[in-house]
Amino acid sequence: MAELASADADGAGMQADLERDLASLQADWGRMQSELLLSEPHDRSSAIVFFFNDTGGTESQDWAEMLLRMYLRWAEGHRYHTEILDQTEGE
Repeated sequence: MAELASADADGAGMQADLERDLASLQADWGRMQSELLLSEPHDRSSAIVFFFNDTGGTESQDWAEMLLRMYLRWAEGHRYHTEILDQTEGE
């Protein structure tokens, strides 16, 4: 379709229609993809996630904090409610 629009003398109108349709399809695709990811019976249930920094010193502690921050930001971006139940600060 894009090739036809570029070859046509009045292809600008067709190109705009194609871009609008593409944006609509991409939005629908994103919505359907999310629905498929969260379509199982237990997907709406709560989850508890643990991060441990057993051994490894400061690097291990930093990595656990980065993972926690990453998952919290992801959850916020997807409008999930998060709550930190327990956290032990390192040195």
